Amino acid sequence: MTGTYADLAQQDLTCFPCLSKGVDSIVYRIGPLVAKEYQRLSMEEVSRYVSLQNGASDILRKTPYRATINLDGAATEIVADDAIRVDWLGRSRDGKPLTFSRFVEATNLEKLLWRPEMFEPYAKAELRDPELLSFAARLNAYFWNEYPTRGQDEFHYHVCMISRLLDRTLGCEGLYISKYNVKLLPGSQGARIRLVVTDLALYIERVRLAPAVAERSTADAD
Repeated sequence: MTGTYADLAQQDLTCFPCLSKGVDSIVYRIGPLVAKEYQRLSMEEVSRYVSLQNGASDILRKTPYRATINLDGAATEIVADDAIRVDWLGRSRDGKPLTFSRFVEATNLEKLLWRPEMFEPYAKAELRDPELLSFAARLNAYFWNEYPTRGQDEFHYHVCMISRLLDRTLGCEGLYISKYNVKLLPGSQGARIRLVVTDLALYIERVRLAPAVAERSTADAD
């Protein structure tokens, strides 16, 4: 892949693989990059959201979220220590807000909850690293053989708690990472799973500055 971000922004994005069509954006993969073209939001709204996303990256790197759960009979630490930074914000050739960030080869929580007969062909096609493929397959099999679904519930709970934590520390309300916006990676040390946050909000329009922060922002503007 060659060219600057500005050059890439002038490409026909529909020529690249579409990873998802979310509530606010259409997501494409361009080699090692992810491009998100926002369909309905203004540049101001996307710029404010990018500031929150990059702020979350700084927070989790300095003070990761940690918890321990019982996974398949073993104490397992889950660590959220990374939120994907936005490296470039501009406009697509259609004039819509567009961001570029790095692509992370891993499976999000939503796909890990697919039925095994659906998950297996997806994982073999998308996960090139054998260790990552084995890790994802084990989790998928565990989730579908578990009853009741305590492990699934705990992952959902902790993803919600990360959203709440970032709400507080970033001074906003309405962040909701959701099962679609967190990827799972094997940790480097024993029984550990890394959570990588790819987006802060399933619904960007629902994110608001907390009242105290909004009042300070208004006062600064005056």
